[in-house]
Amino acid sequence: MSWRASAPVRLLLALLASLLVMVIAPPAIMSAQPTPDQGPGMTGPLAVQLDSITPATVTRTTGPDLTVTGTITNTSGSEAAALAVRLQRAARVSSQSELLSTGALTEPQYPIFTPSVPVADMLGPGESQSFTASFPLLPAEGDSLYVREPGVFPILVNVTAQHEGIGIRDHSARFLLPVLELPPAQDAADAPRENEDDERGDSEAPSAERDPVPLTMLWPLIEEPSIAAGSTAGEDGPTLAGNTLAESLAPGGRLDVLLAVVERAIAPGAPGSALVSSSLCLLLDPDLISTIDAMRSGYQVAVAGGGTAPGNGAGIAGRWLDRLRAVAQEVCIVAAPAAQADLEALARLQHQGLSERALARGSEVLASVLGAQPVQGITIPDEAVISTQAADMLAGTPTNTVVISDDAALVDARPARGERFAALATEGDASLPAILLDGGQAQVLAATGARPSVPVFAEPTDIGAVNKDRLARLQDSIGAIAWPSLVDRGDGTTAAPSATLLLPPREWSISPAEGDALMASIATLMLTNSAVPAPFGAIADEARRPGAIHPPGTVQYPQRHEEVRVPDSVLEDVLRASRSLEEIASVLVPDTNNPLTPDAFLAPLRDELVRALTTAGRDDPGTATRMAARRAESVSQAIARMHEQITILNPGGVQTLASAQSPLLLVARNDLPVAVRVRIVATAPPGVAFEELGIQQLPPRGSRQLSIPTRVTNNRQFAVDVQLSTPEGHLLGEAIRISVRSTAYGRIMTILTGTAGALLLILAGRRLWHRFRGQPDPADEGHEHP
Repeated sequence: MSWRASAPVRLLLALLASLLVMVIAPPAIMSAQPTPDQGPGMTGPLAVQLDSITPATVTRTTGPDLTVTGTITNTSGSEAAALAVRLQRAARVSSQSELLSTGALTEPQYPIFTPSVPVADMLGPGESQSFTASFPLLPAEGDSLYVREPGVFPILVNVTAQHEGIGIRDHSARFLLPVLELPPAQDAADAPRENEDDERGDSEAPSAERDPVPLTMLWPLIEEPSIAAGSTAGEDGPTLAGNTLAESLAPGGRLDVLLAVVERAIAPGAPGSALVSSSLCLLLDPDLISTIDAMRSGYQVAVAGGGTAPGNGAGIAGRWLDRLRAVAQEVCIVAAPAAQADLEALARLQHQGLSERALARGSEVLASVLGAQPVQGITIPDEAVISTQAADMLAGTPTNTVVISDDAALVDARPARGERFAALATEGDASLPAILLDGGQAQVLAATGARPSVPVFAEPTDIGAVNKDRLARLQDSIGAIAWPSLVDRGDGTTAAPSATLLLPPREWSISPAEGDALMASIATLMLTNSAVPAPFGAIADEARRPGAIHPPGTVQYPQRHEEVRVPDSVLEDVLRASRSLEEIASVLVPDTNNPLTPDAFLAPLRDELVRALTTAGRDDPGTATRMAARRAESVSQAIARMHEQITILNPGGVQTLASAQSPLLLVARNDLPVAVRVRIVATAPPGVAFEELGIQQLPPRGSRQLSIPTRVTNNRQFAVDVQLSTPEGHLLGEAIRISVRSTAYGRIMTILTGTAGALLLILAGRRLWHRFRGQPDPADEGHEHP
């Protein structure tokens, strides 16, 4: 008859076993216990770099062992002795908070450990030594990591040594290991015995079959605005602030790497390529795509000290754009806000034209350049957060569905974790449909690559991921992507998303190997039926489907984003420039003989104002604010130059009016490449009146003679001030002063002329009277003919 211990007894035995391990442990392990001033991932004289983790994702086909290779470097000034490495495992991740806090786990929270592997007897100052630790995953006697079920498991690489007579350790190397399936070596003999989980420190029960999780990956191809402030595309193409965009598009550059990763993932021979292709959607900046499209025909680069030089990346830009065009025929595309425009700044600005240009026009640009139809009506704000003002602005507009983090919305007064959709409350009656992505996964993805970052919606304590080894950060991303497919939802406390929507940071900097590894992990999830592709277009349709019932929510705007908001001074500059821009727009008219339309002519200036509202570079607020002010000022200066190009030509000298109703002749000149409509505003002294000519059209880069009907009531020289204006009365250019001389008769001359005329009529009448009566006219006396 077997004896079965009660729960209190089993707990007491476990505690005694832990104390026994501490007592008999070697000095190196004993001295490695945390001290009050040391964090759980403390580092000291040893620096550990992970070189490989095999397998990155465990399936039936990956083999029974976990192999970790790395390099240990002695960063101190004295020798380190007896270096050894062992692997340790913690309980599987069961909640989002655990997913984000593995970096804070202490060594005792990794209770499953392997034997130590000797690395080196001695390591001198500055020297490095590689290591390999390989142990079975499955339950076995003595040396296994004792993985008994699928899940995402935190793994610790515990490095120990003797340094200056003291036992030291390094716990900085830690990562997540997703186990989708147990390797085939798991059999009945290895199955856990009853209560064995308590003895081994892993309290999780075996998981039941799970349904595959819908998965969507938004893949950003976005770059900081490259057009130089004040640039207008001429015959030599646009002017870029530098050559960084061409470098990013060139082989090995950031944008080249991101596009190449997608090309390899969806290639016909790649594992699961059709599934990956269905789950991918390229997130594209319309301003970036239009800039690259313009570069392919030639461009200039601003040089230090002023001036420009021809850019050498036209061919690079053309080839990259051709590749993107081919990929866009295979996968979904969606427009990001143009130039990474800040939605909160647009909402504060309250300028409908700029809002439409930043948000709604992007799909038209992508369709025109790439020849593919983007997903419509979607707004994906920078950092996946939105303010209340921005939500009010978007509600009821064509781009009235938003993608945000579940940490940036509240449902039932709590963060909307685990929700897939929400109906965000706005000022009006309409609510704003929101697609929610998992904030935890977004945080881990943001930590991946060469420039790890922390999203603004992250809690200040959730920043451990960025401090890890680069390979560990990648492995954490692979684990985070797999986590929703592996977590139990039975008790409703995990807040795990029912679907996976992945959104890396905008200017993501990953290596080709990192990108391939992430794509491979997505393919593996689908090939093992742990996930299924969820086309982004279908998700957008579901979010805004008429009659769809989504949980009501409210916006939660993070304070960190307020700290880097676009300043009011920039908004004032942009608003002033935009008003001037609309005034000049009212002058321009389309011409059937001119392929250049008014909208196309003013597009660079409107785009420049959108770039002034970018969130790019806001980690340096001072520099970003100065650049935004320069962009707004450059638009104002360009409009001032346009004013100077629509003017009245000064004839010089004195213009003479031959009569009281002689017209005033003027020549109006338009040096703009589009036709304009103008009015003439003339100011003259009393006694001179001009008739209203109405709206006059001037041809592009041409002039026109205008004849102004004039009435003058005196004979003198006077000055006339003449200026052009918009049809609404806004003055254009500068007024000119014309000297005019009138030869019209004055009032006295009119009286004298009238009197002389009357006298002439009287005398002529008298002569006719005398002739009628046959009498000689007295005026003829002395003048008779002989």
